[in-house]
Amino acid sequence: MKELLRHTNWKLLLLYSILVGFGILNLFSVSSSLGKKQFTWLLISILILIIISIINIVFLELYSILFYCIGLILLIGIFAFGKEINGAKAWYAYGGFTFQPAEFMKFFIALFLSKTIQSKFQNNLTTKNLIICFIILGIPAILILLQPDLGSVIIFTAFLIPLYREGLNGYIFLLIFILIILFFTSIFIAPIYIMSSLLVILISFSIYLLLKSNSRELELNHNLYLSSSISYMVIGLALILIAIIKNEIPKTITIISFTTSLLYFYFVKSYKNNFKKLKNNNRISILTLTFIIIGFSIYAFSNLSFTIFNTILKPHQKERILVLIEGESKYRRTSGYNLLYSKTAIGSGEFFGKGYLNGTVTAGKFVPEQETDYIFTTIGEEWGFLGSSTIIIIYCIFIGYIYKLAEDQRSRFGRIYGYSIASIYLLHFTLNIAMIMGLFPTVGIPLPFFSYGGTSFVSFSVMFFVFLKLNYRNNAYLI
Repeated sequence: MKELLRHTNWKLLLLYSILVGFGILNLFSVSSSLGKKQFTWLLISILILIIISIINIVFLELYSILFYCIGLILLIGIFAFGKEINGAKAWYAYGGFTFQPAEFMKFFIALFLSKTIQSKFQNNLTTKNLIICFIILGIPAILILLQPDLGSVIIFTAFLIPLYREGLNGYIFLLIFILIILFFTSIFIAPIYIMSSLLVILISFSIYLLLKSNSRELELNHNLYLSSSISYMVIGLALILIAIIKNEIPKTITIISFTTSLLYFYFVKSYKNNFKKLKNNNRISILTLTFIIIGFSIYAFSNLSFTIFNTILKPHQKERILVLIEGESKYRRTSGYNLLYSKTAIGSGEFFGKGYLNGTVTAGKFVPEQETDYIFTTIGEEWGFLGSSTIIIIYCIFIGYIYKLAEDQRSRFGRIYGYSIASIYLLHFTLNIAMIMGLFPTVGIPLPFFSYGGTSFVSFSVMFFVFLKLNYRNNAYLI
């Protein structure tokens, strides 16, 4: 008992308790019955904590693949035995009890990914190792996407952070950002204009080489390169002419700037060490081929994004994206309704809030899903800017402290697992807050320890309890 008190991180447990306590208190304001149910889930979580404190944590490491496989079986079983709720077949239902396996799958992946990297990959992650990691993430992601539950799939990107800590190239985050920008760009700009913009760069490159092609330094076949350069310019100018005729010059210039940045990034990263060592004619060949590959890759992704948005997404899903760009007022009777009243509720709280149980928007049930995805609106209305800021600060300290403790772990398993759950909390927290502020589409991402839901609450708690036990073991080994 003395050892338990000595090595348990009480600061971390206190932060968890504050978040959970305030979350349940907040749920009582939305619905007393839901608050009582959430409190029941807290009691169940405490029972699980007692079990975790008794068992040897190595058990979870050794049988992580078993938990992962059980999670996959549960995800597959959804398609045969699951119940459809809000357009997604993502729950098992029996009587009044529902269970969403995707929530626990995050925990199972954190265990299995940590164990795999620790036992299989001794050094930094190689390309082969990364492929294995992405397969571990990809199989459940595809199954969840088929439900469809886009929110849970987005959260899977949180595992890129522990992979980055273990050696994944950080440029992948820049690539993701560029693809997101390109996706939104493709909604308003037809792929033909994007392609024409790319060809502008090829034209500029061709002109430069034509001016230099007689130089002995480049050692090029002048006639061959002259014909290819002219071909680039003719094709590019034809597409640019179409853009001019259709009065799309501003959009084209925007894409030119974006693509130039992308190409600059690519060359600096790929050729900064070896490019200068190549002969001049090889440099030209590589540059030309690279321009073409990148150009058509961007065109292909733009075309894919354009097709997905206009033919695959349902009308309400398209509206949720357009709300971010065109504002919620235009869609106030449809997809913008939630966001409109969410901002109204938060803004009405002003600095000090209306007081606990005194939220008029909360009491009137004006915001749909206020007990789950939009739970933060109640905090903003009843506790105001001061209370909302306090909760955000506590969350940041909680997540940052887990990262810090994860870095201090002696075992690689503990470090990767700590980074994994901290990243899951971070993405849930960030995207949920962004969602209710109109900075991210509504995709069903709960706020940890605040949003109502037995499966999500228990899974978030279990992830935390396992790390608490790992940190306890780490402290005990240090003595």
